[in-house]
Amino acid sequence: MDMAKKLTLDDFRIKAAQRFQGRKTSVEIETEMGLITFNRPTENTLLTYINRSANAVVSESVKVAEGEEPKSKVISQDLVEIFEASKVLVFATCPFLKDVELQASVEAIDPIDVVSAVFGINKTMEIAGEIGSAFTDSETMAKVEEEIKN
Repeated sequence: MDMAKKLTLDDFRIKAAQRFQGRKTSVEIETEMGLITFNRPTENTLLTYINRSANAVVSESVKVAEGEEPKSKVISQDLVEIFEASKVLVFATCPFLKDVELQASVEAIDPIDVVSAVFGINKTMEIAGEIGSAFTDSETMAKVEEEIKN
């Protein structure tokens, strides 16, 4: 059995700093207006989006034959909740959307309303999904996206 090398505090600091510095800080997403940069959300913002989206979907297990992949059936989904969670994530990660002139030009009463005014409902949720996928592990986001699609 191979034994992993025990890290010293200095080794740990170096590896932690390298991991932090090597993480993705932004993602460019294609929209009908062109390529837009979205910055890395805070961990809390990202987890809140994932949690709100996942909790907006109610599903039940479906019986499958032994050895088959478990399946679930969506009972209901709260699209308003998914959309609201998406708006928060998109707004938090796109500096363009915080522009006061832009907000005024689309008559956004609440600054976050600029998201739906600019992108619409479907594209807002699509962009949020892409942001989530870019900044979380693929397995977690695949589960959330599958639940939302169903």
